[in-house]
Amino acid sequence: MNDQPVTADDELLELLRGGEIGAFRLDGQLKLRWITPAASAATGLLPDDIGHPVTGRAPAAGAASLAARARVVMAHLAPLQDEVEGQDGRWFMRRILPHGPASGPAGGPADGVIVVLTDITATKLSAAAALAEREALAAALEARVEERTRELGRLAGALSLAEDRERRAVAADLHDDLAQRLSLVKLKLVGLTRLRDASGVRSAIDEIAALIDTADARVRSLATQLGNPVLHQLGLVAALGALSDEMRRDYSLEVQVHDDGAAKDLEPPVGIIVYRAVRELLINVAKHAGTLRSRVRCEVDCHTQGNTLVVVVSDDGRGFEPQDLDLRGRAGNGLGLPMIRERLRFIGGRFDIASRPSAGVEATIMVPLDATSAVAGTRA
Repeated sequence: MNDQPVTADDELLELLRGGEIGAFRLDGQLKLRWITPAASAATGLLPDDIGHPVTGRAPAAGAASLAARARVVMAHLAPLQDEVEGQDGRWFMRRILPHGPASGPAGGPADGVIVVLTDITATKLSAAAALAEREALAAALEARVEERTRELGRLAGALSLAEDRERRAVAADLHDDLAQRLSLVKLKLVGLTRLRDASGVRSAIDEIAALIDTADARVRSLATQLGNPVLHQLGLVAALGALSDEMRRDYSLEVQVHDDGAAKDLEPPVGIIVYRAVRELLINVAKHAGTLRSRVRCEVDCHTQGNTLVVVVSDDGRGFEPQDLDLRGRAGNGLGLPMIRERLRFIGGRFDIASRPSAGVEATIMVPLDATSAVAGTRA
């Protein structure tokens, strides 16, 4: 069917009557001339309405706008198209075409219109379902974004508090430990001037040397906490070895570090994040596991996980119930498990943890060895 006025009315009606095409014709006075059964079912117009104006008769399928649109089509000899709902709840594409007399010049005035109704219910329902699904997905995404925003706000606050605690701890160490040791060294040096026998001088010098050695070890420990030189100069595996010594010295926790020997070239920010995550996990073991044994495995699995660094921190302590994971992650003075997970996610990594009561804890850190883009511009 084209956009030109339709002719051969009788042949057209005969063609449409036996099929499922919904169509009807109105004359110039908007009187119904003929209608197919499918159009009758959609509009509510009946064969008895033939010869009568359709205004006020058709209860559905765009009846309210039909007369005005039909007049526009007849005036401009151009079709109009819209979507309308039928009386049975189905949806139709309504196309109103100018109708010309069977005889007369082509392009002459229209003497009515033909209205064609195409059932688009399935398409309409499919589109509505797709729209509803998109809206549901959008709502779910918005809810996730809001929750992530709240979570990041909580973590940012926890990070700020933890950094403040670390600064106060360093200040306390400097004041209560190093400052007092240095004051004691000064007093003993002054006391040397009063000593006369060689054995007393040697004993005092030995005490001063011991105090200086202890202060030196404490300074190194503080320097490691503020910025690990072993990590920067020798890499992650060497830093984990030094960390095991720190755990043994400060927490009486025996830690075994296993390395597969593969290269682990990490960008400085990535190495710092992994190292701090392992340190946080080991301190958790010392505080909560109820054991003096912990095992750390550091390996690269290039066969099943590709170019990925895998660090597994496990212990044979008392473990905990999975539902207590979030509570444990937020307890204590450290940043906890949520911050570990967030930091690793920032560099494209993953953090998984599994535990059962009396079965210990196994925490797995996975980081791509080429994790550089995520930390571009991050200060080491």
